[in-house]
Amino acid sequence: MRSHIMPPAPRGTSLVPPPRVITDEAFAARVIDSYHQRAWPSGLVPLKLFARKRDKGECFYRAVTWDAHSRDLYVLRLVAGSGTLYGGGDWERWNIDGADDPLGDVYSISDIFTPPEIQTESVEVRASSLVGLERRKSIVKAYSEVTVDYNGKPTDMFNPFILSDPKARSEALYHVLRSMGQQPGYQSTILEYFHRHCAYGGRARALIRQTKNQGGLAQQRIAVNVRRPGPKTRTERIADDKTEFLGHPRMARKTHVRPLDFAKFVEAIEKYYIGERMTLANTYSAMVSDQYSKYPERLIPSWKQFLYHVNRYILAKTDAKRRQLGRRLSRKYLSTKSGQATHLTLDMSLEIVDVDGFVAKVPVAGLIAGKIEPIFVTIIFAVSRRTGAVVGYEIAMEGEDNESFRRCIASIYIDKTNRARELGLRDTKDLLHGSIDGVFVDNGAGGSDEVIEAACKESHLIMYLAPPAAGDRKGTGESLNGIMLRLMAEARGAYTRQRDFLSLDLRDRARKEVPITVEQLEELLLVAIQHVNRFSKKRHLRSETMRMNGCHNINPTTLWEYHQAARIGDQKVELTEQEAWERFIPWKPGTVRGGKLAALSKRWRSDELDVRYDDFLRCRSGKSDKMKIEYKRVGNHATTLLWRDKQGNRGELELVPEDALMVEVVTWKALELRNWDDAALTMNDEVKKGRHRHKINTLTNKAQKKLDDHQRRSNKTPETVLEGETTRKARKNGKVRQDAARFARAKGALANVDEALEEFEAVKAEVFLNEDGTVIIASDFDDEYDDILASQLLAASQRRHP
Repeated sequence: MRSHIMPPAPRGTSLVPPPRVITDEAFAARVIDSYHQRAWPSGLVPLKLFARKRDKGECFYRAVTWDAHSRDLYVLRLVAGSGTLYGGGDWERWNIDGADDPLGDVYSISDIFTPPEIQTESVEVRASSLVGLERRKSIVKAYSEVTVDYNGKPTDMFNPFILSDPKARSEALYHVLRSMGQQPGYQSTILEYFHRHCAYGGRARALIRQTKNQGGLAQQRIAVNVRRPGPKTRTERIADDKTEFLGHPRMARKTHVRPLDFAKFVEAIEKYYIGERMTLANTYSAMVSDQYSKYPERLIPSWKQFLYHVNRYILAKTDAKRRQLGRRLSRKYLSTKSGQATHLTLDMSLEIVDVDGFVAKVPVAGLIAGKIEPIFVTIIFAVSRRTGAVVGYEIAMEGEDNESFRRCIASIYIDKTNRARELGLRDTKDLLHGSIDGVFVDNGAGGSDEVIEAACKESHLIMYLAPPAAGDRKGTGESLNGIMLRLMAEARGAYTRQRDFLSLDLRDRARKEVPITVEQLEELLLVAIQHVNRFSKKRHLRSETMRMNGCHNINPTTLWEYHQAARIGDQKVELTEQEAWERFIPWKPGTVRGGKLAALSKRWRSDELDVRYDDFLRCRSGKSDKMKIEYKRVGNHATTLLWRDKQGNRGELELVPEDALMVEVVTWKALELRNWDDAALTMNDEVKKGRHRHKINTLTNKAQKKLDDHQRRSNKTPETVLEGETTRKARKNGKVRQDAARFARAKGALANVDEALEEFEAVKAEVFLNEDGTVIIASDFDDEYDDILASQLLAASQRRHP
């Protein structure tokens, strides 16, 4: 059994297969015999176009093979307007002696099926149409023709049995596949070439590529094809099978994009995409809903058709993207970026640093409410635009704010050697410091008026803000973020922004690891800064003059030291650590109470502040006056604050002995983490404290007594029950009952309203002037009225009962 996998073609095999040589004399005789059968039935001519009246002009035919022995005619069925031909063709076998008399109504017609450029070789065609034509013709010839010995010499003849004999067709296909070294799947291409060769009458140009229907460079397909080219879609094939089974008329094929459709595309882009700033998907939906609401589905362009014409022709010609974004956004995102980040320092002896920050993907450990919690901090760094060196840094616990921005600038002037040794680094090289002329910041937290005034005006620095729509001129620190993230990715608990499966798995594992401390993060940051300054290559930042003057390296450290050595006069500013903190760190307002300042949840004092506070107490006008001062923190450890007041007094503050003993010696970052822990514990205790207080209140005797008194008052009959036929009488009766109760209490009797009422009526005339119950007692207060009325009622009662 022959394998379906073709063996590789022998070396030297031509891609143009030759016709098959027939050595079988019997088969050669059959081919020669069919060659002599000149007379065909009904006057038909091989590959001549004809039609039948019964088809009513729906289709045409070409006769290809006539078998006189079996009386069978093999024809190719063609459909008008079919466009580009695909597949092996629609072949039919007619027996001329059959009951349906297939040739009874045939008639010849002119060749209206073949395109003019194929019929006439003088018609000019594209050069792309002729590419590979000879190769395709040789494939068809090798498949449909054979070489036989005729009259003593080899002759190429048409093999009619490739249509009538399956075995002969398989041998012909196998010959072509073996000659070209192709796999069995290539036989569909061979059959398609033969189909096109016969459909177009076997002309010399029958196998040209009809690239005129494929658009071409800067050309559209609109109004080129009469009907949509290509094979039927899946929906069309299903509909054809359904209609054939049910006997219904065939469904019309989905149409191509017409000129009026293209006009609707342009209108939709102008109205929805540009005018209402919709996306292309929403633009297509709005167009279909608005302009194709009454069209059948086959006339509505598909999403792919809309997207093809819009992207290829409409968006560029109408400048739609720029008009949609507007002037500002288009200038920002669609304009060229030809500048460089160092353009501010070119040809000028200016040292400008770029201040920016990023959230470190390395969590630090914080003991919060008795548990170690990961806390992410922001690292702010200053990088030189002229050298690419990282010269300043700051770890911000609460994000990129004004104070952290200033501390980063202050660190540029401070020697970092002592701090690096405190953290345990033995190698302190490439930790740079120096002086600068200006600061470049992005349009973020660092660019506020307060920062500009304190960090620039007071320090004689130039302030540069990132210009809008100029990404190429913005901070060089943006490119440093990725480098710092990669350098820190090996730390415990660290991760990156990458989205591949391995990075995501490493990120999940990092969440479960114990975070590092703030000191370890700072140590890791200093090592990363060393790496950048020592090994980064800035070849585009070293000029020829620098190279000739002894700058023999292109790393940031060498470039920074070269430019710093050239700074003279006012440019060469050298500050001590104390002077740097005092110049750049902002003052914060504070209130002194009891001679102590409360800051960062701790108490601070000094002897000088005690003297100033005593003077303040002697001079203040009232208890509401408070002593106001300003303070700032300095140094790396939480041990000292600077303070000043409006009178010009200045000094240092230290922790009170109790707080100093509890806090010990820690950095400011560690003190902030400690305060977070205390705040979390306080919140937890507040909840427990409220629940416990509620439990105590519900069990006290005082609360129970309140409940008993309320119950007793609820069961007692009111003394001033309002009863009467009308509202006025009810109020009068209530007044009488109230006065009677007072009279009873004045006599010392029980507060029995009914018994006292009888005796009250007897003495009422001595107290009241009229019968409507009006009392003439000059009193402004209820207590005084009660006392006077009680005394008068008691006196009247004693006169009646001496």
